Amino acid sequence: YVNAWADRMKAFVSGPDGMLGTGDDRRVYIRLAHEMNGNWYPWSATDGSAMPAHYIEMWRRVRAIFTGKQLDARTVQWIWAVNHEDVGPWRAEDYYPGPEHIDWIGIDGYNWGTSQSWSSWRTPHEVFGGMIERLRALTAAKPLALTETASSSATPGGPNVAAKSQWISGFFAYAASDATGARMVVWFNEDKETDWAVFGGSAGDETYRSGRTSYKAYKAFRLGVHAPALVGPSAGNPRLLGDAEFASSSTRYSGRNANRLIASLVA
Repeated sequence: YVNAWADRMKAFVSGPDGMLGTGDDRRVYIRLAHEMNGNWYPWSATDGSAMPAHYIEMWRRVRAIFTGKQLDARTVQWIWAVNHEDVGPWRAEDYYPGPEHIDWIGIDGYNWGTSQSWSSWRTPHEVFGGMIERLRALTAAKPLALTETASSSATPGGPNVAAKSQWISGFFAYAASDATGARMVVWFNEDKETDWAVFGGSAGDETYRSGRTSYKAYKAFRLGVHAPALVGPSAGNPRLLGDAEFASSSTRYSGRNANRLIASLVA
């Protein structure tokens, strides 16, 4: 299955001409087996039959399959993404495949507010700060991606759109700061366990109209992704992800990813 999937990926990144290594090649990020330091995915070592070493072996094997098909870091980059907190008997560090086997480090983390019986309002730093320090102790060289984030509007006083808006603004400032050093941020744009969405969800502080359809949206998010610190869309550039953006060695990218994730690379 992995071989067949890698073959299809190679066909995709080869672009319309079907030839890898030409000017129309596409580029992708793969976040394989994320949040392994939690206890909700089958690739986590939580049932007693698997160990973090098995995860590492799996990661290296899958990447080797892609590399064997000439899908190297010029076209495919691998994001090793952990949950912002360890849930279960193993630490995120126990699953680390090694610097030669990853291109990015990533963290998934949310401000659940008071939407759950166990949750409380947390600032961006309270969500991400501790794990950022831990991953930087593993590697200071790899670019950092905040690969899933969002905020609820649930506060002790009830739903609060203004509080969520303030969290969004604070998050972009935090992500773009030198102390954080994030090169990519990805917003989970779907009302699922709570009102995560910033566009087209159940709440917002402004409206966007397309044809006859109106969408609720958050002004803070619109302003955040258009900030000078982020690389914006370029209609005249058919390949927004140049070498610097793709490897995020010097800039941060802004774009769209799937239908429920909104991605931005910060500069």
